Amino acid sequence: MVSDSRAGDLAIGVVGVDPATLGNCWEANTFDTTAPNDIEVIGACGGDGTGDWTVGALNVAGWLDEEHPPSADYQTTPEPPAQPNMPDAPTAPPHPATDVPFPVDLEAITVPEAPA
Repeated sequence: MVSDSRAGDLAIGVVGVDPATLGNCWEANTFDTTAPNDIEVIGACGGDGTGDWTVGALNVAGWLDEEHPPSADYQTTPEPPAQPNMPDAPTAPPHPATDVPFPVDLEAITVPEAPA
């Protein structure tokens, strides 16, 4: 479940492409917000969706105009304070991305049928 993303818990953002032509669909998700609005209605998996992909759409190109913090040299940037959700970060053992915590049963993974 995604929540409080501040952009859309379920979202698609494109520039210069009609999202209806991309073949994505949304169904049976747990979410609070979508971008565009009503994404499970306009991008329904069970057939043709109804609605407007532009209502509440993400303004992806607008992100380029946002004000960003100035660049900083990592060597002179102050060390951040201790993070409450990582109390043992300095001494915790590493978990490389190559570690597989459990076997993945590929046969059990299902996806919805592609829309017509």
